[in-house]
Amino acid sequence: MKDSVFIHHSLAYDFLTSIFRVNTNELMLRRLGRQQWVSDLKPSADMIEWIEESRRKFTLDIQEKLDLFFDPETFYGLCLLRNIASARLNSVQDFLVYIGSMSTKELLKRFLATGFGTLKVNPQDDATIERLLTDDKEALVFAVDNMPVPARQKVALLDMLSDPQQVKDDLLYLLEWYMENIYSDIAPVAERVIKNTEQEFKKEIENQGLAFVEELSGVKYESKPRKVIVAIGYHYEFAKISAIAGETEEDIFVFGYRFSELADLQKKARVTPSPVFGALSDKTRMQIVKLLSDKDSNARELLTSLRLTNASLGESLEQLVRSGLVTIVRKADGIVYRLNKDCLHASVESLLAEIGNQ
Repeated sequence: MKDSVFIHHSLAYDFLTSIFRVNTNELMLRRLGRQQWVSDLKPSADMIEWIEESRRKFTLDIQEKLDLFFDPETFYGLCLLRNIASARLNSVQDFLVYIGSMSTKELLKRFLATGFGTLKVNPQDDATIERLLTDDKEALVFAVDNMPVPARQKVALLDMLSDPQQVKDDLLYLLEWYMENIYSDIAPVAERVIKNTEQEFKKEIENQGLAFVEELSGVKYESKPRKVIVAIGYHYEFAKISAIAGETEEDIFVFGYRFSELADLQKKARVTPSPVFGALSDKTRMQIVKLLSDKDSNARELLTSLRLTNASLGESLEQLVRSGLVTIVRKADGIVYRLNKDCLHASVESLLAEIGNQ
């Protein structure tokens, strides 16, 4: 399956993920620190310094736009990663021109598909978009009943639907301002690091093909994918983000340039029971495991059953997948989450053996 995996070199991926990193750095570091097996994995001090310096340049107006488009609950800005891949945008400038040419309707479609998407309806069809843009009551019901985000983000969504042209103008202003005042100085460093990491990834893909992506991402493919796009982000460092939709679209994985370090530590930690029982030490994660013990479920089914927000479900699933307790399975029409019962049984047996040896 080597023919189905491609590396797309474009700084546009790092450009977007760097904005998210700058605006949510504490949250990303906190999530990293919760993993018991990564205590010796230290974030780049130079990057932390750059983030702090960048933040000092933010005006109140810029910060407000950052909090709207690069919030960890909604991921509106990160939804545009898929456009970088589908349109093969090879530079940040290409990306900015592309965003300027997007219709407001297409932009809103991306925003409404944020995170794990809406709970019940498909916001991708034009009829839904038209109703939301022309009927205030319909928009209110949609936001309240279908968007798995906190109340303040629902209000922000209603504002977007009331004036989509202003939303596009604000987004483009933010992106252009960030490029000129923040990202342009760090771009050469990012370019160099990304190219080096791409060379390492290319060797692995040539040798292993899709198996390398499966091992690194935690996603298992049940059938040959149409196409898998791999990109590298400098500022995402230890994180990863994926965009996996239906059978007609490409799967996209953006890996931080040090994500493989985290994955190696994670793999080594799975020989002990502690990651599994650590993952089970939370009520929400236990609820997810209980649901998955009955059947495989997609994210929307989990959101509907547990009434969680995108961010809450995403963080819980990440913990469960990292521990090895849950597996992400790519089917023809999307992904499902599957309980790894063998991992659970092995962890229990290992724990009992440890107790017996004491």
